[in-house]
Amino acid sequence: PALIGDDVEQLVSPERFEARLMAMLAGNEFPPEGQEVLLSAFKAIDEENKGFVEVDYIKELLTKMGHPFKPRELDAFLAAAKDASSNRIFYEDFVMLYAGQVDANAAAWRGHRLHSEELLEGKLAG
Repeated sequence: PALIGDDVEQLVSPERFEARLMAMLAGNEFPPEGQEVLLSAFKAIDEENKGFVEVDYIKELLTKMGHPFKPRELDAFLAAAKDASSNRIFYEDFVMLYAGQVDANAAAWRGHRLHSEELLEGKLAG
């Protein structure tokens, strides 16, 4: 209803859909997991409390347990998370990097949302 008004038979315009989607993302209606949750997950995997997880072990977990990662998802995760020289994921470093990236993405989405709203207002008014 927020996208189409009271008439549920009406189609949603791409402009209205984009504006609503941007508002949802910028408003953190579906925020990513926080640092604490991610760090706790890594610590649960790191039973010996070494501060890192071997890449081969995490690959096995992420491809064979729960909802398996797709190959490109796994590649993207490992590109960001693994230390190339040791073939390990030093998870505290990764969590800090992840948190910074989430904050940067949120700021970018807020800027895009404002631009989208301005465009939408102009299209609806004109």
